[in-house]
Amino acid sequence: MVGQLEYYAGQMSASRADKKNYALGYIRTINKNYNSLRFSGDTRELAFEAVCGYYNASFNDSIDKDLSHGLNFPTYFGSFVATSDLNYKAHSQADFPYHGYSLMDPQNSSRTIDLTHFATVIDGVYADTGGVPFDRETFKDLISWAGDLQDAVGKYENRIDDFSAMLAKTGADSYCSYEDFVADIDGLEIGQKLKYSTTIEQAIRDYYNAMAEEGNDYRYTSFIRNLGYEYYHHYNYAVRGFEKRVFEFLGLNLNDNGYVSDCNTLGYKYYLLRRTRGLPSKKYRYRVGKSVADYVLEKAHKQEEIVLNENQVF
Repeated sequence: MVGQLEYYAGQMSASRADKKNYALGYIRTINKNYNSLRFSGDTRELAFEAVCGYYNASFNDSIDKDLSHGLNFPTYFGSFVATSDLNYKAHSQADFPYHGYSLMDPQNSSRTIDLTHFATVIDGVYADTGGVPFDRETFKDLISWAGDLQDAVGKYENRIDDFSAMLAKTGADSYCSYEDFVADIDGLEIGQKLKYSTTIEQAIRDYYNAMAEEGNDYRYTSFIRNLGYEYYHHYNYAVRGFEKRVFEFLGLNLNDNGYVSDCNTLGYKYYLLRRTRGLPSKKYRYRVGKSVADYVLEKAHKQEEIVLNENQVF
């Protein structure tokens, strides 16, 4: 269905980048939580257009109205969105008869992936769909794993410091669920590879085919590699860079000797982390950061390179 949506986007767009933007914008905006032009008191209403670029309203309308090709895109993609989250503003011509279904995680049939969250991450990570022209590395993390983690840390302070417990939360008290986190790390990898792929469909197929061949390790190893590269801008110290990047987005500076200190510099970088009750305590942020690092490294069957000890938090 993504490939077919891209095909019709190609009929209306002037470039390959526009085609990808039209298709991703269509899927993303079916969920009203990923279509907002402002910062507000609701953490879900991040200014997504500032990071992902604008969606094409004419394309949305044409796809929602035209069912002559036998493919009902709003029915399909809308089925993965809760009733209360359907976006009748950006999809005023759409009919959404089904909703609230889940997309199965191909590596774990008992778990699910949030489809519109997934599309939003790809849209925000892929630079050619518009959005912010500066500090792309910061914003691609904030639109994905770091944004969800900061939101959870800000709201769970001193209540939940175990990352597995955060992932297990569902419903209104869930700020970094498993289905969101997997959408984050899968979307991050696919969004970065999209630059080198002719289509979104092919980038998705390539990623999940590699996962099918190499197992679930591939998902988490790719995530570690991505964050490690962001920190050092080469892959020689991927695990070390991954650990430092996780702590960095929690407002902490992790030194090679394991010592941890505050690193709260860029205001927009920690907006979600501070917005609830101010910056959470250093020790709480440390405990969560260690839990995240331990969880991902265990999934990837890797060992930490920087030994973490809470007694070294200053």
